[in-house]
Amino acid sequence: MTKPKRQILVSNRLPVSIRQGDDDQEPTLQRSSGGLVRGLNVIHHEADSLWVGHLGQIENGDQELTKKLLDEGFVNVELDPNIYDRYYSGYANDTLWPLFHNFLASMSISDNHWDSYQKVNQQFAEKIIEILQPDDWIWIHDYQLMLLPQILREHDSKLKISYFHHIPFPSSEIFSAIPRRQELMCGLLGADYIGFHTNDYVRHFMATVKRVLGAKTKINEINHDDRSIKVSAHPLGVDFGAFSKPHPQETPPPAKLSDKERVTFLGIDRLDYTKGIPERLTSFARFLDLYPEYIGKARLTQICVPSRQDVDSYAEIRNQVERLVGNINGKVSSTDYIPVEYIFRSIPTAEVIDLYQKADVMVVTPLRDGLNLVCKEYVVSRTDSDGCLVLSEFAGSASEMGEALQVNPYDIENVAHTFNKALQMGREERQERMTALRKRMEEHDNRYWAQNYLEAWSQHEDGARSKSIYLNQRNREDLIDKLSSKQKIHLFLDYDGTLAPIQDRPEMAVPDQRLDRFMGRLAASSMFDVAIVTGRPKDFCDEYLTSYKVPIAAEHGSFIRFPEDGTWEKSIAFSGGDIKSLQAEILDLLESCQKVVPRSHIEAKETCIVWHYRESEPDFADQQAHILADSLEQMLNKTSWSVYHGNKTVEIRPSLVHKGFAVEFLLKSLEWSSEKDSFLTIGDDTTDEDMHRVHIDHNISIHIGSENPFSKYYLKSPDDLYEFLNDLLDKFEESPSQAS
Repeated sequence: MTKPKRQILVSNRLPVSIRQGDDDQEPTLQRSSGGLVRGLNVIHHEADSLWVGHLGQIENGDQELTKKLLDEGFVNVELDPNIYDRYYSGYANDTLWPLFHNFLASMSISDNHWDSYQKVNQQFAEKIIEILQPDDWIWIHDYQLMLLPQILREHDSKLKISYFHHIPFPSSEIFSAIPRRQELMCGLLGADYIGFHTNDYVRHFMATVKRVLGAKTKINEINHDDRSIKVSAHPLGVDFGAFSKPHPQETPPPAKLSDKERVTFLGIDRLDYTKGIPERLTSFARFLDLYPEYIGKARLTQICVPSRQDVDSYAEIRNQVERLVGNINGKVSSTDYIPVEYIFRSIPTAEVIDLYQKADVMVVTPLRDGLNLVCKEYVVSRTDSDGCLVLSEFAGSASEMGEALQVNPYDIENVAHTFNKALQMGREERQERMTALRKRMEEHDNRYWAQNYLEAWSQHEDGARSKSIYLNQRNREDLIDKLSSKQKIHLFLDYDGTLAPIQDRPEMAVPDQRLDRFMGRLAASSMFDVAIVTGRPKDFCDEYLTSYKVPIAAEHGSFIRFPEDGTWEKSIAFSGGDIKSLQAEILDLLESCQKVVPRSHIEAKETCIVWHYRESEPDFADQQAHILADSLEQMLNKTSWSVYHGNKTVEIRPSLVHKGFAVEFLLKSLEWSSEKDSFLTIGDDTTDEDMHRVHIDHNISIHIGSENPFSKYYLKSPDDLYEFLNDLLDKFEESPSQAS
């Protein structure tokens, strides 16, 4: 597996700040803390790497400080303060932040902010290009730099670039609300490998890529600009060693937390409207109303870390929180009891760990959060395996923490009852849940996250960097020489766009004299076994292709016919039973598209149904095709059928049926030997990529059209293919002894 020679880590801010010295003392670098910093420090400290980010203005271009930064592996991107403010406070935090957290009403739109966002991304690119060395790997982090991958890709198409998105990614419907959506998505697709914290975010991103850009996708891969881009979930972990401190156990844990004289609920959040702090306070007040026996006994310690205090909306959140705290405390406090302890300041890590270890119930209830490491830190800190975690189902970490008591933070009544449930939970259950959570956090800590991500990225690079080679005259000759040593050559040929040029209407693409002559030459040679693997239905194959007396796989391999017996057989058993209830709805959807898109038509086959739009106005038809494919995917989500968006087609067919399966079936039937024989798979469509994936080490895959991430070679047209195959035949007719 390829390993990066040098990593260039890129984030909006460097993980250090300048601490000015007293009098004549030199300024020093103070390291920052935080989940992202701890995660990336694993790479930055233990590998050859540079960290690029903005530090702030270095006075008078202080060369000594710049050198000190570089000695520590940091590169500062100097930016004009006004431009930076419009980029960061403006576009990143007033436009992108609310969009990605589903707060569209809070989203601000400004062309001025967008211009600054572009400028800063461009300046980051210029700084990276300035320090770039051959074989560097560039790992870009977060939403402030979404345009950067594509800017770097335009500088050098061969760069190894990855991007990690640390906040939520919304549904395609919500993302579509933002102007410049295409520019933002194209920016991200400059990367080779894109990471998110959860599979939900991956799913949203894949749907958005299709909806906004019309990109071709397959599972978690995107084919864009003839590149394969992998998208995966990699939830960030916490530094297990840093938070796993010995717990000062003073007394044995109680049978129930409610048995304690005092119980402590704890919330620690950056002050932000996404964190659900007003809802949490309201839920705690409701808890005291519903369970008055806890008045005088239960206390919520709410720590709010200051954030963006100069922004009006954040000042409003602070005022709202402090009013709620005042109302609750004013209602039920006494001389020796304050129900809510409110702290508005940053807390050192050592103090945070102490708070975690003393908290009976940790309350992490954001309205939306990319991951949230507070809940993970709490679990790791509980070295006594006690305590209880109440966690919002809208936090990304909820997908990893099934043992937590998960709640909808908008459901005030339910959250209040869950607080009581936490206090009533027995000791054995509490410890069983916490032990399972701690074990998972230990196995998937920040070190695991970084190493696992780099390994997955490296594996993708190993595959994706195997670019298709154009079969020019010299490469054709080399390939033909390579094939001449084999005993037998198996050819698996697509029909439309490969053996026959694409036509506006499929029924117009019938065999011509050139194909007849070529198939005649192949039939006369004992060196070749030929099979046609097509999406065409059986009746077309019976009328036009069976005369060639070769095996044929029809409807993408649903049916296979051998010339010896002349009958069609199902290649695999499948049933449409699980979509019978949807058939009417599917047909209605297809027919509505046919009516809306002029010159489109529906083709019903025995095992599949296809909507064709090759004759239609391309831009409008493509847009409708993406909407149709998305709708069908949602309908078929829990069935054994899939949607395939091909070359001017949208097709519904059984998931297990594809051309790759047909090739494997035929290879076995034809007794292919990997040591003695060769086989070629040749096609022009996304459906032919399944053929190219079969026995990759032995498969000589050729794509017709342009470079393709799943094929080893490519030719530009069916004319080029005929020229190559006739050269191959000429070689064996001239030197038949070479094949023996």
